Amino acid sequence: MKKLTATLLTIPLLIPVTWAQERAIKPVKATAIKQALVIGNANYAYAGRLRNPVNDARAIGRTLEDLGFKVTMVTDASQRKMDQAIRSFGKELKDNNGVGLFYYAGHGMQIEGENYLLPTDINPSNEFDVTYDAVPVGKLLGQMEVAENGMNVVILDACRNNPFARSFRSNSRGLAQVIAPTGTFISYATAPGSVAADGEGDNGLFTAKLLEHMTTPGLTLERVFKRVRVDVQRESNNQQVPWDSSSVTGDFYFVPSVAAPSTPNSLDLGDLEELAAEEERKRKEQQQIKARWANWQQQMQSDYEKVVAFEQKEIGNDLKIESWQLFLKNGAKTTPTPSRMGNSDQWQSPVWFTGNKHRRR
Repeated sequence: MKKLTATLLTIPLLIPVTWAQERAIKPVKATAIKQALVIGNANYAYAGRLRNPVNDARAIGRTLEDLGFKVTMVTDASQRKMDQAIRSFGKELKDNNGVGLFYYAGHGMQIEGENYLLPTDINPSNEFDVTYDAVPVGKLLGQMEVAENGMNVVILDACRNNPFARSFRSNSRGLAQVIAPTGTFISYATAPGSVAADGEGDNGLFTAKLLEHMTTPGLTLERVFKRVRVDVQRESNNQQVPWDSSSVTGDFYFVPSVAAPSTPNSLDLGDLEELAAEEERKRKEQQQIKARWANWQQQMQSDYEKVVAFEQKEIGNDLKIESWQLFLKNGAKTTPTPSRMGNSDQWQSPVWFTGNKHRRR
């Protein structure tokens, strides 16, 4: 009885684990709906202005749209605006059960191991104000977890210097590493506890490299971010090393591989060539027959005129009749065979036949 009771108590504990494993290995369908929430905060009311986050967010948003994502773009957002956007995003993920992607560029910080994204209206007097006035990354991850959709990608380019460091007792740098929930891939612009520069160009270094590699055909999600890591580490002289945490087991491609075209078979006209040759042979044959008919008509016209001239002489009727009999006999002997003309409508009456008829005398 004790064994049975223990077994029954164990079953509820196994169900969540089994569900999580199934979700982790669930393949990502190529036709799955892809949704993205992109937030870029640059114009902070109490922390100055960052150069690139809005540019980064807009560039990422445009690229994701080109890649088939339905994108919600939010820039320079207050806490309320960020909170509403994240809630709506979670609901859409739950309704569509597809692929979710969250991108954030702006200020972020960690407080006692918890990561927070800073809205543009935040003005904390100490680090504990941040826990109430900022947006915890855990809230986003919770929305994704509850959605129970196929797969999620979280990209955080939020590892800049803490603008409120003088007011805080602790001096935690960058973001803390978070274990990715089941079916989630999390990417950080730099390693946990490290800080990334805002960048001098139109885009930050991390986002610039991400824009470059996410559009490369045939790269899995992991390979995209591995290439980003290599480029960022090299160009920052090892000062910035992007980081990621993943519990995704299926393969996801921003751009699937482009299949190479098959080698076309050599065109074989075969029977068509034979039919064309036969048509050419018949055409030449018709030309030859028409030429013979033309020659025969010309000769008959000439002979006809000779007989007419002969008939005008002062001779007897017997000679005249004999001349016409000779004309007809000779014409019949040299007439081209009509059957070789092919279509009967191609035959033309001789010119002499349509001229003046012979009159017997």
